[in-house]
Amino acid sequence: DISLDIDVNGTQRRWPSSGTFSANEKNTYSIRERFPIVDSNSISLVVRGTEHDDHNAGDDVGSVRYTISGADLRRGRMYEVRAAPSDACESGCYILRFRVD
Repeated sequence: DISLDIDVNGTQRRWPSSGTFSANEKNTYSIRERFPIVDSNSISLVVRGTEHDDHNAGDDVGSVRYTISGADLRRGRMYEVRAAPSDACESGCYILRFRVD
């Protein structure tokens, strides 16, 4: 069971908003959160994952820090960032895919 703390340009949310989410490896889940980006030339995304199982509750499952700015910031574009430093997403890592509207 996990939770994610999400910060986009200083707006903070927790997913799920209460409790935890039971995630299985190699599955995709939708996080239907919208963050207002008003008159900004950049987006700063910070996500911290926490595992809440019975064995090691409170384990850090990785953090993501990602900034998009300038020509890289385009409406309608899909972005992907990983909580693991390698292309191979080892057990326990997660991948975030999001679109800028």
